[in-house]
Amino acid sequence: MTVLTNHPVETLSVRTLPDAMPDVAEDAGARRADSLQAPSPTSDAAGSTDLGVEPDVVVPTSVDEPVVEDVGQAVTGSGPVQEAGPIPVPSGDAPDWEGLARSVVQLWSPGCQQTGSGIITGDGSLVLTNSHVLHEGGDGSGPICEVNVGFTRSYADPPAGWRPASVVADDPIRDLAVVRLADVAGDLHPPLEFALGNLSLGDEITILGYPGFGQSQETVTFTSGRFSGTTTDDGGFVFHKTDALLDAGVSGGAVFDESGRLIGVATGGVEGEGGHLGLVIPATDVLQFLRRNGFGSPS
Repeated sequence: MTVLTNHPVETLSVRTLPDAMPDVAEDAGARRADSLQAPSPTSDAAGSTDLGVEPDVVVPTSVDEPVVEDVGQAVTGSGPVQEAGPIPVPSGDAPDWEGLARSVVQLWSPGCQQTGSGIITGDGSLVLTNSHVLHEGGDGSGPICEVNVGFTRSYADPPAGWRPASVVADDPIRDLAVVRLADVAGDLHPPLEFALGNLSLGDEITILGYPGFGQSQETVTFTSGRFSGTTTDDGGFVFHKTDALLDAGVSGGAVFDESGRLIGVATGGVEGEGGHLGLVIPATDVLQFLRRNGFGSPS
């Protein structure tokens, strides 16, 4: 997760926030997300992003590794997929946040010892996430990690029913990627559909994902804030800004507007002397990425 820290916003420096979680038994106290450390040398993989940053990678808190379901070899092709019943966009009524949360998953790499979040999309067998979640070292430049996907039946339950997945599309420059399951996620975890539209300054937005610290990593976390404008990085890519706190592990999480429409992907945060801002990849760029890789066109 990209983090700009320790400077005023206009002169921010850049570093990477890890998408992995420390051992609670070893570190039950409060810690800063930008100083997470791996408990073993094998999980200290590091590299630098296209923005020239150094990440930290930490092991998940769980003592017992998740049990991965034996569902066969994951599909590795990246061709077009059939459109399939995405979860309906709420209209008028309050969004069904509990239902939406079941379509947000946790990604876990046992080999790279790092985690992140993802969004079920497409035909239900695809999971969209950030590219850096899938690369060793968490910066998008290292080798691609083995990845498993965990699903939750309730916001109060940790992910279970872990399934292997394979990477079928990866763009480290825009920090987007897609992994594919061997089969669709199922009716309880319907695919979400990205919505195009304009945000107004001050509009409320909501983020669903799996923070990578303390006990919070065990269950999906609901965070809300305001649309705080836009910013552009050195590569010319536009991000939405929000005052919602986007912590480690939320990378790849789902960002919704106040109506419950999926409008972006959580990807990082900025910290300056004046406080914190989260960064979101807008739906426009996500849909372009999906179309380029054969996963349908924007409606």
